[in-house]
Amino acid sequence: MSLTTISNGKYTAVICDKGAELYSLKAGGIEYIWQADAAYWNRHAPVLFPFVGRCKGDSYTYGDASYKMKQHGFARDNVFEVERVGETSASFVLRSNPELKKIYPFDFELHVEYRLGGAGLEVVYTVKNNGGSVMFYSIGSHEAYRCPLVEGERFEDYRLRFGANERLDRFYLDDGLTSRDSDPFIDFGQELALKHEYFYRSVAVLKNLRSTSVTLKSRVSGHGVEVRFAGFKNFGVWQAKDAPFLALEPWNGISDEAAFFGTLPTKTDILRLNAGASQVFTHSIHPF
Repeated sequence: MSLTTISNGKYTAVICDKGAELYSLKAGGIEYIWQADAAYWNRHAPVLFPFVGRCKGDSYTYGDASYKMKQHGFARDNVFEVERVGETSASFVLRSNPELKKIYPFDFELHVEYRLGGAGLEVVYTVKNNGGSVMFYSIGSHEAYRCPLVEGERFEDYRLRFGANERLDRFYLDDGLTSRDSDPFIDFGQELALKHEYFYRSVAVLKNLRSTSVTLKSRVSGHGVEVRFAGFKNFGVWQAKDAPFLALEPWNGISDEAAFFGTLPTKTDILRLNAGASQVFTHSIHPF
């Protein structure tokens, strides 16, 4: 396991080759990324691939075979090859291999590139299908942000602001599976004042957003972070119980429902990639 640091004078980011995971993003003396205190949650910002969320029974069926798959896939627990490192950017790749084919029978490449610019950090996922048939997958981010960001503030000093007016229900996860239970998360508006108890039952699973950005901001210090995620269909907002962080998670994919009995091609919001093709997804992080 090794760490790669990139910087442009305004922002500094640190990425680990295990999982191509963002470990740190600093600006103006503030650390924005959760620092993996195991008392709450021992990760920073995992990349979710080839599935977002949990498969029913921790397995899925494709063709005539059944495959085991743990929650959020395997990318976060595998060491990526460092492809390129520059002063302000770094790229990592995970490729299919015989061991991974035992649980995911596709010839894939997953490239994750981090690029610093004047407004923050861009994260680019490129998925390639090197096989001879259609490939099925999901992809997402699980970045957790320190909240509060400034000493003396409280979690309740922060608000979420969506980029567009929304009428959003939150769906729950029960034992990691998407429940049909829901209640209003935002009712014809853009802002939500945060409370720890909102996340006691599970992550807030938000489907089919109109917004392409979400901002986490303190009403006390004015500091926060904007996440832009055009091209991602769903979004997760999560906190370990009473933890001083909030995860803002762009997703293309979602956990199975408890009533799901289908095969891989029929999973909800599964992506399809033709033989020899590639797909690119980008989200960006803008600290302030």
